[in-house]
Amino acid sequence: MSRRHLEITWDGQSATLADLGSTNGTTVNGTPVQTWQLADGDVVRIGHSSLVFRTQG
Repeated sequence: MSRRHLEITWDGQSATLADLGSTNGTTVNGTPVQTWQLADGDVVRIGHSSLVFRTQG
């Protein structure tokens, strides 16, 4: 995991993940990505850590 590995932005309706040029990359649901529009339940993997993206509504 890099010090600045990824960024998630929210535009009021959707969340977008962007890899910030990390050495080992970012995967969402097992797929390597540079950018990704996140959906409820997506599994983001950075290094040895996994994060589950959840929405409330």
